[in-house]
Amino acid sequence: MKERNLLVFITALVASILLVISICLKFFIWYDVNDYGLYASIPTTFYLIPVVILWLGWYLDDIKSVVIASAIMTINLYFHLEHVGVLNGNPLLVTSYAPMIKTVYVLNLVLMVATIISGFVSYYLPKFNKKEA
Repeated sequence: MKERNLLVFITALVASILLVISICLKFFIWYDVNDYGLYASIPTTFYLIPVVILWLGWYLDDIKSVVIASAIMTINLYFHLEHVGVLNGNPLLVTSYAPMIKTVYVLNLVLMVATIISGFVSYYLPKFNKKEA
């Protein structure tokens, strides 16, 4: 059996969790109320492409695809940060939905940053190890 990069697997797994969360968001009551779903998370299709690229890159052991997926996730982070006003009260949120919307926003933000960092680290880490040897 071929040995594959564990860090790329963890990156793909975190990105997949992000995709599953964005799919599950559509089933919440508050998702369609005043476009709160768009404030809490970016559309699911934006996560789908990096996840597919990461899993294919892990399976085929292609490290360059990890950089491509991390760059796409960096663009997704920019789109996600456009709605940072959710955390400080702009736009006004219904008080019964506000804790859930803010929690989902922060969870998506943390998972997205973790995917980006682990993706770039998994690409550059073998290059640093080769210089030491």
